[in-house]
Amino acid sequence: MESSTIFNITKHHCPACAYRYYQESLNFNNNSWIQENSIFIISMVLLILLTLFFIVLFTYLNNKKMNKLFSKSTLI
Repeated sequence: MESSTIFNITKHHCPACAYRYYQESLNFNNNSWIQENSIFIISMVLLILLTLFFIVLFTYLNNKKMNKLFSKSTLI
């Protein structure tokens, strides 16, 4: 990351443009943790929601199946 910043600074001929570009890159890099990891964060949230959905679904189906078994059995 640092080498690419240095390379981009050396592209500019005037020092003022290079310094301004360097400051803009620092400001962007300070705020870009969520931007860089947004796909990972969204995928983890979706994975957790999907897991919870399947847990609720299988619990519901299992309870429904158990209720049918107990309703068919005759208790003496």
